[in-house]
Amino acid sequence: MHWTAIVNPAAGGHHLDTIRVALAARSDVTVVEPLTALDAIGVARDAFAQSHGVVAVGGDGTFGMLTGPAADAKGLLALVPNGTGNDMARELGLNAKRPLDALALLDTGRVAVIDAGTITAADGSVTWFPSVASIGFDAIANERANTLQRVPSRARYVAAALATMKDFRPIAFELELDDNRKETRWAWLVAAANASTYGGGMRIAPDAQVADGALDLVTVGPVSRPQLLIQLPRVFFGKHVHHPSITIRRVQRVRVAPRCGTALRCYASGDDAGPTPVDIACVQGALRVIVPASHPLAGDTMATGEPVTP
Repeated sequence: MHWTAIVNPAAGGHHLDTIRVALAARSDVTVVEPLTALDAIGVARDAFAQSHGVVAVGGDGTFGMLTGPAADAKGLLALVPNGTGNDMARELGLNAKRPLDALALLDTGRVAVIDAGTITAADGSVTWFPSVASIGFDAIANERANTLQRVPSRARYVAAALATMKDFRPIAFELELDDNRKETRWAWLVAAANASTYGGGMRIAPDAQVADGALDLVTVGPVSRPQLLIQLPRVFFGKHVHHPSITIRRVQRVRVAPRCGTALRCYASGDDAGPTPVDIACVQGALRVIVPASHPLAGDTMATGEPVTP
C-alpha cells in the first residue's frame, strides 16, 4: 500500500514539524502540501485513482474536506491529528497529543467502515461530512470561532458561543423528516450528528454512533439566555440532553429550512457547507478509515490491505 499524505499547514496543532520529519522518513508515503482546499481535493482524487491510501494531516476540517473524495472513490482514509478540535480523532480512537502513534497505524492499524453525511445546500453544492452538521446558533459561533486563531481550542468555541449569545435569537425552523412529515420548531440550533462531538469535545449528541446508519437530530428549543448559558458547559459532559427543551431523534435524512426569510449558513466539521435550506442525509458505510486494532469497529483487514491472519 502506498500512501499520499495531504498536509494542512494551516491546521491549528503544534506537532507539524515532528510529523513532517516522520513522514519524510517513510518510503511508502508521498507528501503533498496543497495551497488550497480545491488543490487538496484534486490531490486526493488523483491518489485514490492510483489506488493509494490518503492520509489527512490536520484537524476536523482537513479530514472532513477529504471525506467526499474518499467516499466517492471507496478509498482508504487515515488521519494524523494536528488540528484544533480533533473530534474525529477521538471518534477513531486516536490521541491528538501523540500524532506519531496515528502515523504508525499505517503499518499496524485496521480498516473500519463508518457512515458519513451529505449536505445538499440551496446553491446546489454537495458537501460530505464525517461528524456534525449544524444550522443556527452553533453554526454562527463556529464561524466566529474560526477567526479566533490565537485562542486555545476548547476556549475558542466557548468564547465564540458567549459572543454569539449576546445578539442571537431563536429561529423558526421547518423540518422535513424521513416520512416526509413536516414540523415547525422554534430553536436556537438544529444539528445532525453522525459522530457524538464537535467544537473540541462538546458532546452535542452523546449517543451518536459513526456506524449505525443514522443521524442524531438535535434541536435546542427557545430556552432563555440564562438557561442556555447554564446548559453550555453541560454539553461537554453530554448532560444537556436532560433539559426538556432539547430533543434528540434518530433520522436517515432531514430537510432544514429557516422561516426567518434570510438564508443561514450550514456548518459541518468546522467549515461552511453552504446556504439553507439544506437536505442532510446519512450514507451508511460510506467511508473506509484506519483505526487502532483495539477500536470497537476495527475490521479484519490491515491498513496495508492484508487480511488479519488467525
